[in-house]
Amino acid sequence: MEEEGATVTQSLLVRRGHGGGQLQTGSSVTTTLVLSTFVAACISFGFGCVMGYSSPTQSAIMEDLDLSVAEFSLFGSMLNIGSILGALVSGRATDLLGRKCTMWVLNLFYVVGWFAIAFAKVPWLLDLGRLLLGFRNGIAGYLVPVYVAEITPKNLRGRFSGLVQTMGVIGLSMMYIIGPFINWRILALIGIIPSLLQLPLLFFIPESPRWLAKVGREKEFEKALLSLRGEKVNIFAEATAIKDYTESLKSFSWGGILDLFQRKYAHPLIIGIGLMALQHSGGANAYAYYSGVIFVSAGLSKYIGLSTLAVVEILMSLLGTSLIDKFGRRSLLLVSSCGLCFGSFLTGISFLLQDYNWWGDGTPILALISIWLYMGSYQVGMEGILWIIVAEIFPINIKGAAGSISSLIGHVCSWIVSYNFNFLFQWSSAGTFFIFSAICGLNAIFAAKMVPETKGRTLEEIQASVTRNLKQDHAKSIQISEERPKMNSRYELWLLRYEHYRISVSTFLPFFFVLLSRGTKDMEGEGIEGGSATEPLIVSSCNGDGVPSRKSSAITISLVLGITVAACASSNCGYSGGYSSPAESGIIDELGLSVAEYSVFGSILTIGGMAGAIASGRISDFFGHKITFWILNIFYIMGWLAIAFSKKAWSLYLGRLSLGFGTAVFNYVGPVYVADITPKNLRGGFSSLVQAMTICSISVAYFVGSITYWRILALIGVIPCLIQVLCLFFVPESPRWLAKNGRDNEFKTSLQCLRGMSADISQEAAEIQDYTQNLQHSSEDKILDVFSSKYTHSVIVGVGLMLLQQLGGYKGFAYYANSIFDLAGFPSTIGIIAVAVTQIVMNILGILLIDSSGRRPLLMVSAVGTFFGCFLTGVSFLLQDLHWLEKITPFIALIGILMYMAFYSLGMSGIPWIIMSEIFPVNIKGSAGSLCNMVNWFCSWVVSYTFNFLLQWSSAGTFFIFSSISGLAIIFIVKLVPETKGRTLEEIQASMTGGAR
Repeated sequence: MEEEGATVTQSLLVRRGHGGGQLQTGSSVTTTLVLSTFVAACISFGFGCVMGYSSPTQSAIMEDLDLSVAEFSLFGSMLNIGSILGALVSGRATDLLGRKCTMWVLNLFYVVGWFAIAFAKVPWLLDLGRLLLGFRNGIAGYLVPVYVAEITPKNLRGRFSGLVQTMGVIGLSMMYIIGPFINWRILALIGIIPSLLQLPLLFFIPESPRWLAKVGREKEFEKALLSLRGEKVNIFAEATAIKDYTESLKSFSWGGILDLFQRKYAHPLIIGIGLMALQHSGGANAYAYYSGVIFVSAGLSKYIGLSTLAVVEILMSLLGTSLIDKFGRRSLLLVSSCGLCFGSFLTGISFLLQDYNWWGDGTPILALISIWLYMGSYQVGMEGILWIIVAEIFPINIKGAAGSISSLIGHVCSWIVSYNFNFLFQWSSAGTFFIFSAICGLNAIFAAKMVPETKGRTLEEIQASVTRNLKQDHAKSIQISEERPKMNSRYELWLLRYEHYRISVSTFLPFFFVLLSRGTKDMEGEGIEGGSATEPLIVSSCNGDGVPSRKSSAITISLVLGITVAACASSNCGYSGGYSSPAESGIIDELGLSVAEYSVFGSILTIGGMAGAIASGRISDFFGHKITFWILNIFYIMGWLAIAFSKKAWSLYLGRLSLGFGTAVFNYVGPVYVADITPKNLRGGFSSLVQAMTICSISVAYFVGSITYWRILALIGVIPCLIQVLCLFFVPESPRWLAKNGRDNEFKTSLQCLRGMSADISQEAAEIQDYTQNLQHSSEDKILDVFSSKYTHSVIVGVGLMLLQQLGGYKGFAYYANSIFDLAGFPSTIGIIAVAVTQIVMNILGILLIDSSGRRPLLMVSAVGTFFGCFLTGVSFLLQDLHWLEKITPFIALIGILMYMAFYSLGMSGIPWIIMSEIFPVNIKGSAGSLCNMVNWFCSWVVSYTFNFLLQWSSAGTFFIFSSISGLAIIFIVKLVPETKGRTLEEIQASMTGGAR
């Protein structure tokens, strides 16, 4: 055991013979790092705008386009459909195009999507715009946390990742706050702003160094890393660690979906899929898409509910960002899961009380409080941390495929929730939230048992610990191949495949149950957590005395631009998610949609998300992250335009579907890109910043959607795409992606650009290249490789966080905040503004805490907060159903909602994505990221689709279900999520996979 622990903490890159001078590790914030994180934050902000758009605009869109509830449900769910599509390609697009190019692509989809919504005259155009936004969000959900995780230093990765996630909360909150006051078409146009901010900065940010190292562009890799760390900083140790780890992955297969299902990838894949499925199945999309409906059903004012919810989400997102690097991802995930479970439970209670006419005026207050609790807890950790974890746990050789699968599953769940929510809400409003509460409870258990702590660890460390020892597997494979008799090459290929997948299947499930039986002490004993979490697994280049060399971690212009691109894409994701809530009434009234039709609209975002999740890893791995951003923009712009100009429900659905696809792809490529380009000490903060853009954009959607015509609100969603497109010309590709693909010259150039032209990136470049080369012995990012035993921990953490994040009910709070406030008897306009403000504030707080407190503690705090938030919301509706305390139940609901949204914004919103971007080795990052992204969007769809139906079935029960899932998330975080604060990606991935050698 001691020998194992020593191996875990030992360097992946041992450089000898460099003699002489002592080099010091740097972790300062450079201009490039800030710009890159800001770009990611803009993406996250747009993500939030998309998420928060539907809730404040529902009534206006329905009225203007004469949509039925079913048609508006389709519009809302089109975001998930697009996200599913985007999640499908997110990993591949990011790996193929690079993180930076993917950001460019994201802006195209984002701008087109918002324009389509803003100018929609028929429902089909509305759906198209929503679809494009969903496609963009599907990609951005993966891209942003991965990008932030890859560019930030390990000691800053949590905070930066949390900050990025906070921007998504801010976007969501903005939609909640301004949505009731702005025409829904104007609100769509406002959504374009993050893209416009992002575009010029994309020219100045570098590509992810790890992506550059992955594709073999060594010069760009070193240049990007140096640009991110600072011109005067010695990056040799970090560069060496990245290179060594990337090199270690070269013997593995790259990008095949089936390769994910190997024993060595089982742990990270289970984590990624589990997190995605639980997150999106916990009702998050239902809350996010139909919060307006929930508020109205609870007896609250839609405006008050959405406004206050936006405030809570912002506050809690900031809190989560500030805590993620102090307490760690896992801790915040647990807190967030508990808060989601409790918030959902309280929401269910409030509707149950309402059904029985108990407590009268008190039930709306209880519903409001419980929704606050749910959404706040979701923002604290579940919203972003699971994406962070998914971005962290998958090795780069499978990151594209794994990311696509995770994202796909997440978007499928998201679509299921978003599409079925209205029907479930009609069936039993209380029961719906009780279901979400139960799922959130499962999420807490999953987080406690399966998710590792990635705080303070490099991606390579995380991935190596989760996927066991890649070098040992490589040696075994060589020995087996040498002992095998010669045979026909084609027959040998099929025989090897048969043995490979037979062994994978036979070992995957037993290994899963072994992991479930492991406690925190077990992981600490194995060096996954505890002290090893804060010790580097990849030792930097040493002088003659064995003193570690100094790494660059300054903030450079290229890094800032890269973060800005990711942030813009993230903002598109949030705006897409937040669009349905403020636009619900407008769309239903104008387009004459029924509840079922609007449920389709709300949940179709997750359908696109599932499709995007499946492709996200592949797209990212194939095109590279930068080109993937370009692709995202296409889907976003098309999606928003389709929604804006919809005259019929089908165009509304198509736009939402496109948005879902883009969102799913971003959900993978965004965190991966951010993780790739940021120094380890800045990665948390930058990743949080990008993820925070999602929440912030949701808040923006809430704010703007409350006062904006729903078509204009869709057009506003194009703004982040435009900003991102401008910035994409100046950002570098991910250095790790370049290193993975053997583009050594470009890899060094990108890394140097990110770290600063005067920074010494030799150590970091060597680390990335060595690690990538070590992973070359593994399969090349095939989906089955994710299920190898060495990656089991990473997959379980990534998937688990994604699943618990979404199943905790955030999409229900975010999408249907207006409805929740209305159901709770609280003014939805005031509520949604409060939520928007809360989300922004808590996101900022989370950003401040993520690199000081750690990912895991913030996740736990966030999960606990979401648990209590959901529980309070359920209690408020239960009291309302029973007609008890009727005068105060609306305030209890308000408190619950604000509490949920606040704590969700604090950590759960962005930290899962940050951890996702950190824990997966570059050789499986695409596949693992796609897997986590898919899980996230699938769960998101489940929540967003079923939320209205659950709310109609039982408003109190719905939130109790979410509360239960949040409780499960707490357990999952405590038991399984590692701390990644202050560690390079290579260190994190090496520790989680058992080392790359």
